[in-house]
Amino acid sequence: MNKIKSREISVVVQGPIHHQDNLTKRVLESVREHLPDAELILSTWKGSDVSGLCFDILVENDDPGAFKTGYSIDNVNRQILSTLNGIKSSRRHYILKIRTDSILTSDKFLSFYFQFPKRNSYYSIFNHRIITLTLFSRDPSLYCRLFHPSDIAQFGSRADLLMLWDVPLLDQSKMPKKEFTEYVPESYIFLNSLKRNGFIEETYRCLRFS
Repeated sequence: MNKIKSREISVVVQGPIHHQDNLTKRVLESVREHLPDAELILSTWKGSDVSGLCFDILVENDDPGAFKTGYSIDNVNRQILSTLNGIKSSRRHYILKIRTDSILTSDKFLSFYFQFPKRNSYYSIFNHRIITLTLFSRDPSLYCRLFHPSDIAQFGSRADLLMLWDVPLLDQSKMPKKEFTEYVPESYIFLNSLKRNGFIEETYRCLRFS
């Protein structure tokens, strides 16, 4: 089985800086510990206090803001912008995308990348599998949302992660109110990736918020 080296990986740590308990600082340090030769990219917002943080590349994004959906705050455009710009600034073959509040505890996830080589070409969208978490990956037989992979942490080739995240920002004004309040960010990102990469518009409309 192939073993991916940390020098082949760019780690994109995206999101706001969490100073409480030095959380983001500990996230970055955990990457250095478990992937010592990786390229470390911090993709956050302009004006953030990044003093004392370790990184190789700093990406400072204009904050696109959030949406209000009922009683919650929707950060889908923040997710897309900080992740995509972080990936675009990378220079390695593989990408690990994690959040600024998610501490890396080991490099064992690398062993899964080549572990399941059999694929159905009819359903294969990406060049290779993308590894993600079961946490917040929704089982459609138990949850009323399709195409909902977790966006907390993802690992794959740079080309595949770009394919997944290079999607348009959500324009709330162009979405019917009912549709907007029912969608979830994870599904929006994945379904727009499918749409951009060959799925016909009719299929997209039928599946979008099933």
